[in-house]
Amino acid sequence: MGKYIINLEEGNHNWHKVNMITITKNKQMYDKYKCLKCGITGKRHGLSDSIVIDGNPNKDKVNNCIEETGINYTNIKITNCKAIGKAFSNLLPDSIHLIIPPPIEYKDKYKNDYSGVWVMGVGEPVRVLKEEFIPVRGMIRRTVLLYK
Repeated sequence: MGKYIINLEEGNHNWHKVNMITITKNKQMYDKYKCLKCGITGKRHGLSDSIVIDGNPNKDKVNNCIEETGINYTNIKITNCKAIGKAFSNLLPDSIHLIIPPPIEYKDKYKNDYSGVWVMGVGEPVRVLKEEFIPVRGMIRRTVLLYK
């Protein structure tokens, strides 16, 4: 498999130079870069506009930069949701919900992170705060639908 090369200015990546001074190795000069959003790394040789991605990268991750959230679980179990409103009526104690990406209008301000996560409420996405759930690691194989 060949090298995977990406243009420094294209895509959603937020590249950050890792090394203080340019590295010289085997008569080649390069700088190490890391995307602050998804965590992939690569090398920029000379003054080129391209970064050679390190290792054997996941092409989906390279082409569709998705911010790492710092959470390592995909589902949550509600302990005690204090939110009020119809959209929150499915967040019952012991119910399990899949974490979803934040709505576009909130993606910069309210991300899925240590303070809370987004799940599907009744008819719209809702944010559940960290004190209202516990993480559920692994895949939930059973789906429970609740109707009122």
